[in-house]
Amino acid sequence: MMQHDLLNADMALARMVLSEVGVLERQLVRWMAEMHQIDRHIFWNIHCAWKEQRLATLNRYYGSTVPRSFIKSLNNDEEPLKTCMATDLPNIGPLPKPPEWLENFSSLENRRAPEMVAARRILAQRTKPAPAALFVPEPGLRSYLASFKSTGTSLPDEQWFDQALQDQETLSRDFPALYWLGRESLLRRNPKTSPDLMDARLEFFQIPDTPQPSRKTLSLFTKRLAEPDGNRELDFARNLLQGYYQLSLSQPYRSTPLGLPPLYRAAILPQFVALIRQVHSATGSIRKTAEAFLQTPGFYSFRHGRLPDAGIMAFGAWDSVRTKNSDIRKPNMKKVIFDNIRPACLCMITAARDPADVDWLLPQGIDAIKKEDVSFFNRLVSAIGAIGTPQALRGLTHLRAKTRHATMLSHLNKILAQASAALGLTTVEAEEFIALDHGLDTQHRRRENLVNGVSVVLSIAGSGQGVIHYEDATGSTLSKLPAAIRKETGCDAILRRTRADAKQLSADMTLHRQRLERSWLTGQTWSWPIFEERWLLHPVLGWLARKQIWLIAMPGKPLQTCMIRQDGTLLAPNGNTIPPGGIEEPLIDVLGP
Repeated sequence: MMQHDLLNADMALARMVLSEVGVLERQLVRWMAEMHQIDRHIFWNIHCAWKEQRLATLNRYYGSTVPRSFIKSLNNDEEPLKTCMATDLPNIGPLPKPPEWLENFSSLENRRAPEMVAARRILAQRTKPAPAALFVPEPGLRSYLASFKSTGTSLPDEQWFDQALQDQETLSRDFPALYWLGRESLLRRNPKTSPDLMDARLEFFQIPDTPQPSRKTLSLFTKRLAEPDGNRELDFARNLLQGYYQLSLSQPYRSTPLGLPPLYRAAILPQFVALIRQVHSATGSIRKTAEAFLQTPGFYSFRHGRLPDAGIMAFGAWDSVRTKNSDIRKPNMKKVIFDNIRPACLCMITAARDPADVDWLLPQGIDAIKKEDVSFFNRLVSAIGAIGTPQALRGLTHLRAKTRHATMLSHLNKILAQASAALGLTTVEAEEFIALDHGLDTQHRRRENLVNGVSVVLSIAGSGQGVIHYEDATGSTLSKLPAAIRKETGCDAILRRTRADAKQLSADMTLHRQRLERSWLTGQTWSWPIFEERWLLHPVLGWLARKQIWLIAMPGKPLQTCMIRQDGTLLAPNGNTIPPGGIEEPLIDVLGP
């Protein structure tokens, strides 16, 4: 019960009401399940039987005095809720008895009770006075039951309330920026909220919808960052992006901020508790307050939320987000803004250009690829490219290996070319320049001592997989690592790091192999000195280069195919050595492995 302005008494009242809502809804769910045991289509059958019975009644009343089409037009109404309690429907046998509160709800006398009329007026979110008759509806059976499902619950109950409290505490502590966004979004969607209560920060974080920020936009964020409290806005942007990512990991699709169940629950809770208190003041009873929610489920059923059955109601989120700066003297002024401010947060990251941001941005790029969130992915790639460090370029290269979406790939290649040019390199040169060596030696191995002469060795095997094995003090391979060594202090950390490096090495080799495949298509060439420096002398790229068949061209001589030995000499098809001296023309890969 933290981070809100409500009295504990209101929170206790809300939980008691929602607990009663859960009890009453579970009665309805059990009854619906019993009905479905009779027939999966029982409610449709009731509908058809009612229509048949009503048509017969209309025919008896009007006879042949009116056209048959007119009679049919009178039979288009939906069957009332009380139809499920009828005992005289054709071809419908005895039915299970519904919950007592549902029977009462179907009674006109109950619906006309002043306290229930007042409660439904509040729950229907009516802001203008309306005739009392509008709040004494004859509910349709199937449309009413559409707000519920025959398993689980569809309205907030005490478990939803407890989870909302936990979400509120967690988000306000760990991701205060995201929690602020949820509260601010709901505040601005409420038509009754005064502009004076709105935070102008949301207006600042509105930027044009473009994959890359313009110079003008970027200069505004750079200027804000240079102000004395600028780092506060940078921390805000980082916290919001990281919190949004953590909450969205459980979502198989991209989502708006209020489409994240934990954020919605945490943000809506104070407003929902205030609503329950208001309804309770009209009914004067916990039971009647709970019944009022069940009788008016439209805004409060999870089945009508943005994401059906995700624990999100339509309540609080049906209006647009209003701007703080609306001016009635300027009718053309934009009155609606957006609560998805992740693009502007990325713009703040771009203005900061902190290399440390790359590490946590990359997983968000992978998540955007999985969800095909093209807009966010392109903006994120632009931010990483603007940082422009070798690590940033390396990250973009890894993202490219996972990208298949044409629009994403096109923008990524564009940003990669721009970032490479900023370093004075082409994209190909930058990819070669940023290739990690993983600490391997000229024999494409990395040996780390553990205990008593036993070592763990990282190497490249097969078609380019990073593998590890163990060797004793004499260099002989061990079939497995002795259990006693695993327990030695510090060994476990070395082993974990080596396994992670082996996994990363395998991923890097896949990228390098793909680059070679592209070079076969683009006709990429290297002069011998550059090829030797960037490929042969590189512990990782050198291993891959020695697995290929190459084509070399020397002045005044025909093209020759060759392979490269471990010592760097060139081997012709006839087994002779080709002297590399004097090679001035490009060395071209042509056949592959």
